[in-house]
Amino acid sequence: MPPTNTPPRTCSASRIHRRSGSDRGLGLGLGLGLGLGLYLALVPALVLPAAAATPVEIVFVLDNSGSMRDHDPAFLTREAVLDFSDALAKQASEQAFDAYVALVLFDEEVKLALPLTQLPSLSSGLAASDTSPRALLAPALASLDYSGLRTRSADGIERALYALRHSERSGTRQAIVFLTDGKIDTGDPARDREASAWLRGELAAEAQELGIQIFGLAFTERADYQLLQSVARRTGADYYRALQANELDDVAAKILARLTTKEKIEIAAADDRPPTEARADEGLLPNVSAAAAAA
Repeated sequence: MPPTNTPPRTCSASRIHRRSGSDRGLGLGLGLGLGLGLYLALVPALVLPAAAATPVEIVFVLDNSGSMRDHDPAFLTREAVLDFSDALAKQASEQAFDAYVALVLFDEEVKLALPLTQLPSLSSGLAASDTSPRALLAPALASLDYSGLRTRSADGIERALYALRHSERSGTRQAIVFLTDGKIDTGDPARDREASAWLRGELAAEAQELGIQIFGLAFTERADYQLLQSVARRTGADYYRALQANELDDVAAKILARLTTKEKIEIAAADDRPPTEARADEGLLPNVSAAAAAA
């Protein structure tokens, strides 16, 4: 019988060898791909810095009318603003956020004594240096001399809102700290009523829309508490009474705590007075907040 032309058999061992080599290549490729993907997924979390904390911008709006000299003859308002700024700078350093402050003075005129300026970092032992917040603000606060004849507080608030509205930074937490010892006084009762309505209505509405809190601080019983309370509550803030100039540090500590942290912050004072809460409990700090006043 003639031989049959049958194709040569392929060695099964050879096929197994080729298959297993292909499988190893596929496994290696998958392993490299998965490893590279995992690496690329982890790199951003390992390399990118954490997002910075929200910056804070605060404008102090300070009454420079002549009547303030009767209630603050030692110019403790200046010292309270300096202490506040030192505490804010320290808090900013500890919590890694940028802090900016500005000063607006009002009497018969309105003056931007200091535009929004970043506070330098404050570490222990730096308070007296040339680069401290105290050294930065002191020259501007020298203009607070209580020599004015009128009290154009609504115009002062408008100037502060303008500064914050035109800030170059976005996503900041903004506030106005408004200190006065009396009511609006333009020299014309009709204009006084118009200015009061402007502040309570249009200006407060603008602040509310922009998310700017307006904290009111009254120095005397002559101040327009209804106006301060209305503006503060509408903007999610509060108003306070510091019937003595030496109570300013306590009130400033409360405002700073509202702006930067839920924890109570103590602003250093010149004497050894007890903490804010203890003084309130003892009745040494009368009518500190709107809630206390309502109670």
